[in-house]
Amino acid sequence: RHWEFLNFPSPFALMPHGRRWGGDRTSGYGEVAEEPQKGNSVAPQAARRSVHEVPQRSSGTPSVVPGMAPKVTGGDHKVVLQPGFHVENDGREGEVEFVPSCAQGGRGQVLVNFSKDPEALDGLAWVPCKELKIIDSHSRRLNERADVRAYRDAVKAIKLGLQGASISEVAAKLGRPEAWTREKLGFREPSKLPKPKGMEWWDPDGFCEVTYLKGYAKESGLYEEIVQGVEWEQDKVWRVRKQEDSNDWHLRTVKECPGKPGRGFCGRSLQKVPDLTHQIGPQDIRRAARTLPHADWACERADDSAHTCQKPSRDSPHVEPYWFCSKCSWYACNACVKQMPDKATSKQVSHWRPGSCPKLDELVADLVRDFHLPDPMHSRYTVKMNWYPDAYSRVSPHRHDNWTLLVSLGSPRVLTVDRARVLMEDGDVILFGTQSHGVPEFPACKGGRLSLVLMFAPCDSVANAAMTRAEAGGAALRRAGPQPPGLPPAPSINWMAGPETFDNDDDDEIQWVPDLDADGAGSSVVAAEAFTELCSMGFPPQAAKAALAAVDGNVQEATNLLLAAGA
Repeated sequence: RHWEFLNFPSPFALMPHGRRWGGDRTSGYGEVAEEPQKGNSVAPQAARRSVHEVPQRSSGTPSVVPGMAPKVTGGDHKVVLQPGFHVENDGREGEVEFVPSCAQGGRGQVLVNFSKDPEALDGLAWVPCKELKIIDSHSRRLNERADVRAYRDAVKAIKLGLQGASISEVAAKLGRPEAWTREKLGFREPSKLPKPKGMEWWDPDGFCEVTYLKGYAKESGLYEEIVQGVEWEQDKVWRVRKQEDSNDWHLRTVKECPGKPGRGFCGRSLQKVPDLTHQIGPQDIRRAARTLPHADWACERADDSAHTCQKPSRDSPHVEPYWFCSKCSWYACNACVKQMPDKATSKQVSHWRPGSCPKLDELVADLVRDFHLPDPMHSRYTVKMNWYPDAYSRVSPHRHDNWTLLVSLGSPRVLTVDRARVLMEDGDVILFGTQSHGVPEFPACKGGRLSLVLMFAPCDSVANAAMTRAEAGGAALRRAGPQPPGLPPAPSINWMAGPETFDNDDDDEIQWVPDLDADGAGSSVVAAEAFTELCSMGFPPQAAKAALAAVDGNVQEATNLLLAAGA
């Protein structure tokens, strides 16, 4: 069961070998290695996780980034700049929040939180490495759960072992003790490894290391042109549900309780009764609800749906399923709930439709070339945009099994990636996998922001291209920049040959949205949009066409059918 192409906000990039996302220093699933004492050199495992190194006095006094006064005298020990380090810049003291891949070797910028409140977001600022002075290099903080990091390393160890690497080679590559490596190799297959708590449902191939490129797509006016050039629609809240004791999955939108008359709006999510499914997400609900159905209720929406209501009074026959709110004791039959609006998110969404915005088409083409992505015109993975019009537009933390390449345009906004809070500025790019991610409210934001999101199956060529560009730095970090040494030739993009490729005239159907049926009935706007939405989720065109035909064009039911079939 894979979710690599799903296109919804349901609760559902690479550092070089030896570096660590979050500076995890574990010797096993959740076993944290002993911290070195002040004045001693940093443990070898930490040294191999270097993102960039700075000299440190052997006496334990503060050290500085290369190129900064005062000069360091005595000792040749190194300290690894990691999240949690206390630093100083122009008299301001702060804590390192995030170290991007391109900041290795003491170049580039790192993200520092200068706020006295560690939970505040308005103190986040990018600072050049050479302008930072390290105050305390022993205050480390993990950006990822230690047991998840250990599990991911165990999966890597087994894969390296299957490729013929020796125990010592695997241990050196992962920065793990040989005894730990030998134990994990004994499982022989990743599927036999015990998964960390809360991650039982997720595909281990969905993980990848986080890669960050600053300023890749920064271009004056690009955000405004894309926002004005595409059509936006209100996004919905989706949930992934799994049938208890089986491998059946489906999607479900959320319906809100309107509240009892005279009591005001409630807003709690309605609960289905009976419900043999449980929610899958960053905070999994492990078991289906045990609410026992009963008939002592009347549908609160009977007056609005007199002809379709299944239980207009308490004396009406018992029906299942039905929906209720435990706080308000509000009940409604399934037929009436289907007519209620879905819970909306605070952001807008738009799927990429070639030809609607030439600047957007050019950006997608450059991303495909620069990061060696599959051709979206043939591979059918998700390419969409999320628009956050103001500081209070947000997305709750969620996960996907697929990999995500995300470009941020417009005003700075924070993207949470596991335990890190990353201030994404105009044009920044990030690659991540199954890591939990979300966009919190950011009152300090003065404008809108959009994210161009490409969601695709795990792909080593993409990971390699992203990390190679991050390591090369300079012009290689920029959009359509020179090809760094060591990368294979970039894929050719034939669909950007000329404007006629993207003819979006109302009288002509876009080339990648075929008719749904031979008699022309499927060429209606509604049918075409439904077909496009399923294809944008990554489902094969023929399967999408058949599913829509089977459920009379209902997108949600077609999605459930395709997921159940493993399409």
